[in-house]
Amino acid sequence: MSRYKITVKDYFSSAEREFKTCQVLEEYLPEDFAQADVLLHLRRAIEMMLKVLWVVNGIRPDPHISDTCFLADTKVLKDPLPDEFTEEICNAIDSWAEIEYEPRIHFEKEEYETAKRIYAGLKETAAEYIKNGEGNNPIIVVDKDDDETYHIPDDIKALITEEFGKEFTRQLFTVFGKDADDITSAWFEQIGMYCEGTRGWCTALEKAADIIGCRELFEYYKALPWYDSDEFDGQLYTIIKGYHLFD
Repeated sequence: MSRYKITVKDYFSSAEREFKTCQVLEEYLPEDFAQADVLLHLRRAIEMMLKVLWVVNGIRPDPHISDTCFLADTKVLKDPLPDEFTEEICNAIDSWAEIEYEPRIHFEKEEYETAKRIYAGLKETAAEYIKNGEGNNPIIVVDKDDDETYHIPDDIKALITEEFGKEFTRQLFTVFGKDADDITSAWFEQIGMYCEGTRGWCTALEKAADIIGCRELFEYYKALPWYDSDEFDGQLYTIIKGYHLFD
């Protein structure tokens, strides 16, 4: 087992490097200010500055999460961002999710300037936290050995009944805008592959737990650190898939 430390300044420095890279690219691509390569670094800078706010709250963000809308809207923040600011992040930034896959996507200069203003606002908030000494206590990150892999406890696993599986699946399809009457094993497999850990997944889990009457299942899930909740999601999917509900 290995341990290392991570602090708020680590994320802040990473965000600043990404933003400076964006500025350099902007200078050398004056006619392509919104070219995908520039946007990629700007979006990454905003992502890392949002993660500063997580570390201030003593929570290590999942390094695999790049959803800026989720990072801004999460309830873990001690001082939640204003609703209008969160909405602006979702509208202006999260819609760029496909820039990694398209080599040349352009946006209006107004959108680009909005994104830079968002970054400046986040930076100001983060700098104030650092100035006040918040988030300076390092988070100890533990890399687990294979024999320490997380497993859902038996008492919690007992709550994941076939009835719960049916309701959870129905809620998943409702949340993601699908007709619950058209559920197939193929669609469930797609949701399991791409939607685990998303806000929609969590919403469906909470609703299903409340409807079936096993709120403790969701409360347990909500209290897990991100690395264990990732394992929980995968094991939950496997259990429900094992019920062969759609065959």
